[in-house]
Amino acid sequence: MLLSTGTFALEYNPATDILAACMPDIRQPELTQVSYCLGIIIETVNNYHIRSLLLDCSRSVIEVEDGSYNTIAREFATALRATRLKRLAWVVAPKARLYSALRKEMNPPIELMGFYDKAEAKEWLLQLESA
Repeated sequence: MLLSTGTFALEYNPATDILAACMPDIRQPELTQVSYCLGIIIETVNNYHIRSLLLDCSRSVIEVEDGSYNTIAREFATALRATRLKRLAWVVAPKARLYSALRKEMNPPIELMGFYDKAEAKEWLLQLESA
């Protein structure tokens, strides 16, 4: 475990080169905290030269305006494109807006795939190593 707070957890497995993050709730009053968490993810991806990222948002409560949401997605996507990341697996709740917004912002070379199951997401990320 690299980092764990009550609402945000970050774990890196060097054997699989997968960074896994359990995301906090995204609410208007907590946007600074969300941006901070996303910044930690970017910093960790850069510092460890990570190629596979698993974001678990399946338990995140999302209560924020679309404009703020899209801004977060755009900034996160821009920062990720400047890293060595190759694949991003997103474990989403059925109505995950951030995934949809981020998908619009992501362009190759980063592959982005949404999942409802964490095990399937991890399996997809592991396929990168065997490809």
